Amino acid sequence: MRESGNANIQIESMGSRVQFYTLKNQTGIQVTLTNYGAAVYRILTPDRDGRVDDIALSSPSPETFMDNKAFFGATVGRVANRIKQGRITVGCKEYQLSLNEGKNHAHGGFSGFDKKIWNGKIRNNAVEFTYTSPDKEEGYPGSVTVTVSYRLDGEGRLHIRHHAESTEDTIINLTNHTYFNLGGHASGKIYDQRLQINGGFYLESDAELIPTGQILRVGGTPFDFTQEKELGLDIHSEIPMLTNNGGYDVTFLKAERGFTRAAVLKDKKSGRCLEVFTDYPAIHLYTGNFLKDEPGLEDRVYNRHESVCLEAQRLPFASGYAHFGEIGLKAGEQMERNICYHFSAER
Repeated sequence: MRESGNANIQIESMGSRVQFYTLKNQTGIQVTLTNYGAAVYRILTPDRDGRVDDIALSSPSPETFMDNKAFFGATVGRVANRIKQGRITVGCKEYQLSLNEGKNHAHGGFSGFDKKIWNGKIRNNAVEFTYTSPDKEEGYPGSVTVTVSYRLDGEGRLHIRHHAESTEDTIINLTNHTYFNLGGHASGKIYDQRLQINGGFYLESDAELIPTGQILRVGGTPFDFTQEKELGLDIHSEIPMLTNNGGYDVTFLKAERGFTRAAVLKDKKSGRCLEVFTDYPAIHLYTGNFLKDEPGLEDRVYNRHESVCLEAQRLPFASGYAHFGEIGLKAGEQMERNICYHFSAER
């Protein structure tokens, strides 16, 4: 992808440790980040007529952002998504992780990466956050150092880089958990926004959102987004994976390897378009099903189906199924993955 220029970066401190970084480019796009959770706090983009609005759901203020339980914009880890009964095997050793979602482990535990204050700095026109997770934090083996960097270029692309290394063999699966509503964060249901996903297979999951091990074709199901369609078209279909979860909460296998386009989201009313590029092998679609009366920006209250998460990641619960691929990280080795959100407005 051709790049032109970079964003200006401004820093604002809240207290002695929490900081907010605002990236602005010449196209009118503004992204605010925070070292609390290495998270995206706000994203402002223009529509086809140049009107700027927040397109990411967030908390009413920086103070309340640190209390939110919805993972707004957060870096999720050590392992995103669910792990059945919190049990993992690394090498020949078994480990018991914390059980923070009923009898299962979810999104890194009670105090995952989203609840940590990361070290932030500006480096090479990017904001770089680093956190070292100590050995046995939430039950995971090894001391893991993770760096997440964000860079906004002059063409409207937000580049996210994930880097990790460990002192011991362990597992890791990071993602970014931004909730998007291209009509504006306060515009309500996303049923008429159109989504296309470059993936012909999805992971079957049970009522607890644990993958069953089955990889199924999307064809002929409500999970078929291989051709662009409105999110509301099939979201209320009477099948267990939708009725159990109250909407989409499903992982798709990316059709192509390498750094390629995984998904495109469009809002016809505003003209806004979001393209997601990544070298992660999967993308998880979540339609904010568990949001209920969640306090938001500008006195807005968020509820389900008012946002879309497009979470690039490795396959969830891969430690439980060999055919899901590898999420291991060996001692001394490095893991690096990339995500790019490309924001634009169609005329």
